[in-house]
Amino acid sequence: MAAKRNPPNPNHALPNQHVLALGASGSGKSQVIRQLGDIPASGRVMLFDPSRDHAGPKKNPTHYFDKRSEFALALGQAAASGRPFRVGYDGPRSPEIYEWWCKCAHALLDGNKTLYMLTEELARVSKNAGAALPYHGFILSESRKYGGIDQAVSQYPARISKDVYDNCGTLFFGRQAPRLINRFSTDFDLNRDQLAGLKNLEFLKWTEQGSEKLTLQYKKPDQI
Repeated sequence: MAAKRNPPNPNHALPNQHVLALGASGSGKSQVIRQLGDIPASGRVMLFDPSRDHAGPKKNPTHYFDKRSEFALALGQAAASGRPFRVGYDGPRSPEIYEWWCKCAHALLDGNKTLYMLTEELARVSKNAGAALPYHGFILSESRKYGGIDQAVSQYPARISKDVYDNCGTLFFGRQAPRLINRFSTDFDLNRDQLAGLKNLEFLKWTEQGSEKLTLQYKKPDQI
């Protein structure tokens, strides 16, 4: 599926709804996306989800493909159908493969249609903490005006691109490794004691307007 040079129908009035959920293993990062990602059943959803953490409910399951050619074909057919879809890639992962996945996302962007893009464990497909690769960078910095909503999860915040932090409108900070407490409390003006005291399924939600503490209840995928 070839990417278009420029997505159609730019709409500069669309808000930044990109989301990043950060936390140690078991903190509940994926629950944030499942419960607070606001993805409608009628949504256009593509996933980079090798562990199948977002298989979805039985009434609206994710259709997974571990071969890139099969994923791209299924994604293109789903988009062309005009119907809602959930198409996931669960094959091998690397920064180069993730950049290809972002290229597939770029090809579906359209300012008249919302596209949800979910990524599990972003650090595993990030080259370093510097600039994002070109298509990933486009998703982060420009997809907003073409209907793109990027939602990512990471267990290793120090390994992901700085562009992710700079371009996400909402960040959820879960239980963190001690060495990250000072960094995040300083960079995002978070209450250090609150951040240090978080338990599993507790998060500090950050936006430009400020931060608030949220507590989630665990839900199985088929309950959401």
